[in-house]
Amino acid sequence: MLKSLQSFLGVLSQPESHQDEREATIELMIMTMYVDKSLKLAEDDVINQYLSHITWESPLTIEQYLGKATARVRASLSDAEKRKTLLEEINTKFSSREVKQQALKACHNLAAADGDLISEEKEFLDTVAQVFQVG
Repeated sequence: MLKSLQSFLGVLSQPESHQDEREATIELMIMTMYVDKSLKLAEDDVINQYLSHITWESPLTIEQYLGKATARVRASLSDAEKRKTLLEEINTKFSSREVKQQALKACHNLAAADGDLISEEKEFLDTVAQVFQVG
């Protein structure tokens, strides 16, 4: 899991990476964490590790953005159509197929961080792959 996260961080730390991708990644990781309706310390640790390694270029602090992103994600989770719409918005922020594939892989590892990949998480990851058109 850590190796996948480091690989993904490498992609996002390239000079052509931009703030929209970092924000989209945060939203996607939060969605992954919340989709099973059970917040786990291992998942939170992975997100915090990601946050500690990124360059943040926004007038909002990371903490402020986390609050905003968490509210957006939570508002989308109870409705499949809202969730898909948010995923489509996230998809448009990623600049390349490679970044989308790495994001999906990082989310898969995040979902499995607690040692258990349940059906809700599998369905969500399948939806992400479909929306991002990667596999």
